[in-house]
Amino acid sequence: MNNRKEILSSVAFLVVAAVYFLATYTIRISHAFAVTILTSASIPRILAAILFVLALIQLYVSKKTKAPAESEKAVTTDQTASAAGVDIKKQMQIAEKNESSSEYDNRNIVLTVIFLLVYLFAMTYIGFTIASFIYMVVQIMLMTKKTERKKKLLPAIVLSLVATICMYFLFNDLLGVLLPTGPFDF
Repeated sequence: MNNRKEILSSVAFLVVAAVYFLATYTIRISHAFAVTILTSASIPRILAAILFVLALIQLYVSKKTKAPAESEKAVTTDQTASAAGVDIKKQMQIAEKNESSSEYDNRNIVLTVIFLLVYLFAMTYIGFTIASFIYMVVQIMLMTKKTERKKKLLPAIVLSLVATICMYFLFNDLLGVLLPTGPFDF
C-alpha cells in the first residue's frame, strides 16, 4: 500500500513538473546582464527540470523497492523489541499515533496559509527583507516541536537572517529584480 502511494505521488510530481515547465513559456523574457544565456525564465525552467528529475528518481526507487516478504517479517520479538537501547514497538506506536492524528497537521496547514497571506500583505508595507525574515522565523518555529522551540530559536533566527540576506543580494544585485522596499529602503 505504501509503495503504491509513493508511485502515485511520483507520477503526480512528474505531471506538476511538466506543467510547471510548460508554464515557463508564458514568462516574458527579459535578459539579465545583457546576456542571452540567462533570462527571466531560466531559473523556473531549471527548477522544473530538477523537480522532474527528482520525481523520476523517486519513481525508480519506489518501483525498485518491494514489500518485505513474509519470511523476512517473521523475526522474533526479542530481536525487534529493542535495537541499540531503543524500544521499537513503543516508537512505532508513537509514530502510528502521530500519523493518525490529523488535528495537528490541519492546524499547521491552516496556520501556514494564514502566515503566507500575512507575509504577502506585510511585504508591501514593511518590505521584502523584513517580512521575509519574520515569516521564516515564524514558519520555522511553527514546524518545530513545541518542546524544542526555545532551543531552536537562535538557529532559526540565524538561518532566516542568512537566507533573507542571500535572497536579497541574489534578486537585487545579481538578477536586478526590484523587490518591495520597506520604510528603511532595503
